[in-house]
Amino acid sequence: MKIATGTIEYQTGSAPVTGCGFSYSADELDTALYGPVAEVVYDDSGKTDIESLLAGLAETDFAKGEVERILSDTRPPEDWRVGEALAETYLVHQKDCFFPWPDSRDERKSGSSLPGADLVGFQSDGTDVFFAFGEVKTSTENKYPPGAMYGRTGLKQRNFSKSNGRSEKKLKRFKKLVTDT
Repeated sequence: MKIATGTIEYQTGSAPVTGCGFSYSADELDTALYGPVAEVVYDDSGKTDIESLLAGLAETDFAKGEVERILSDTRPPEDWRVGEALAETYLVHQKDCFFPWPDSRDERKSGSSLPGADLVGFQSDGTDVFFAFGEVKTSTENKYPPGAMYGRTGLKQRNFSKSNGRSEKKLKRFKKLVTDT
């Protein structure tokens, strides 16, 4: 099931670095959160893979119980994690992106946000494959764009102020590298 496209509330920046904000109706958001977004947040496919591996493990000194405890964690996810999963799911369903490795698998401590871009993957337009990465800001603020876009650590400061001609050249080189192989 594809998630809804939502309503674009604002757009900012210029190619190759752009940003936009979406809103969803309560029904659209519920459908997404209880469906494909939950699969990303809870890494359902990864947990299934690990559980099948654990079932085949012989009893050893390996702390099988500790892994099972981590896999059965029932704490609610952080808002920022749900926001990132919503953005990832939107890009997968609406923009033909692919994110091969969930960030949550690289966490050293549960609940910690990793450094670097929130989303790292690829986008295909049917002919070419492009590098896709994104920074996600989640906000419940009822204004567009929200305050998370501004300030010393805001999205505009982190991404758009660093945009220059080198970024476009690097993306073109990457596109050529991917399509030539």
